[in-house]
Amino acid sequence: VSCRFYKPARHGESLGIAARLHAKKSARIDFDYEVRRQDGVLLARGSTQQVFTDAQWKLCLTLPEFARDFYARWESAMVQPQGRTA
Repeated sequence: VSCRFYKPARHGESLGIAARLHAKKSARIDFDYEVRRQDGVLLARGSTQQVFTDAQWKLCLTLPEFARDFYARWESAMVQPQGRTA
């Protein structure tokens, strides 16, 4: 977990939080986050790395099948910028 704070939020302000998922072949999930005020000013940026565990809370060393299926659906639904491929 990491977070870098740039500006404070004030009580009563409406904030927007954007999360970006990075596809991985390993058994973890990486997210990047941004927190912005309604006027677009960046207040904070952070990231997390999350791992998969089994029902007994043991660390998974390979990407679970449901996650592979999710990534496949997610990547096929992404719109690529013109001239780029997945």
